Amino acid sequence: MDNKGRVTMELPAQLQAKFATLERKLWWVDTVLAVSGTLLGAFLAFTLFFVADLAAETAVGTRLALFTLAAAA
Repeated sequence: MDNKGRVTMELPAQLQAKFATLERKLWWVDTVLAVSGTLLGAFLAFTLFFVADLAAETAVGTRLALFTLAAAA
């Protein structure tokens, strides 16, 4: 490919620093969301498992499905 007629530009250092700061903040937000979702999924699965076990004797298949759901979270 020919680069004739192309102009390359760099962002100013101050703007690059702002983008780097934004990227770090977004990484933390994404990480917190992922961890929170995992914990919430496990909590809900084990809560459902506990409530189902209190309500009646649950079948082995149901217990296995709920445990798999909790483990997958």
